[in-house]
Amino acid sequence: MSDTAWSLGIRITLSLLRPVRTLRLVAPTYERLRLAQLRRTDPLQWRVEVARAMGIRVGRDCRLFSLNVFSEPYLLELGDNVIVSGNVTFVTHDGGVYLLGIPNVQGHYGRIKIGSNCFIGMGSIFLPNVQLGDNCVVGAGSVVNRSFGDNCVIMGNPAKMVLSFDMYRALRRDSPFTVVSEQYADPKPIPPDVKRELLERQFADVPWPAPHLSQLDGGSRSAP
Repeated sequence: MSDTAWSLGIRITLSLLRPVRTLRLVAPTYERLRLAQLRRTDPLQWRVEVARAMGIRVGRDCRLFSLNVFSEPYLLELGDNVIVSGNVTFVTHDGGVYLLGIPNVQGHYGRIKIGSNCFIGMGSIFLPNVQLGDNCVVGAGSVVNRSFGDNCVIMGNPAKMVLSFDMYRALRRDSPFTVVSEQYADPKPIPPDVKRELLERQFADVPWPAPHLSQLDGGSRSAP
């Protein structure tokens, strides 16, 4: 069955079931079909709804590009306007405690809370008992093992604050790599062909970044 025929079948079935969707025998089927349709039409909103069904507290206007919470999802809380990039992992427990010989141990757990207006970079890992404040950016690949307050840009393993949110905003606002389009203002997606044309035109005269000074000073020296 083609995607078009499948989508049409789902829409027809949902319309037929909608008047009786609250009945006990119908509700589970209706909800599964609704989520299946949503997964194809709006995967970001689908992940938000799945996250809430799992028990995660998700605020308004969140965009989830990944949903890696392997257990205890009810210990995770996301504020408003949070963007979670791909392959981000939230770890709410420490399994090493089972090796310590503690009688009757049931685990070692911790909550994770992300404030509002935060961006979580690709591949980041959040460990248990961590709180991130409002207006924070987490660099790709960071391992966040402690809490940070508001207005932070953090990165690294373990993550450390590298600059303030206001400084990050100034740097990105004046950067030649920051693309602005009044026609396709965030979160409105740019069609792939328009995006390619826009990026190729903007980067046509932008030089490649030069090597960092630390590389020029000692990067080519051989080890003793």
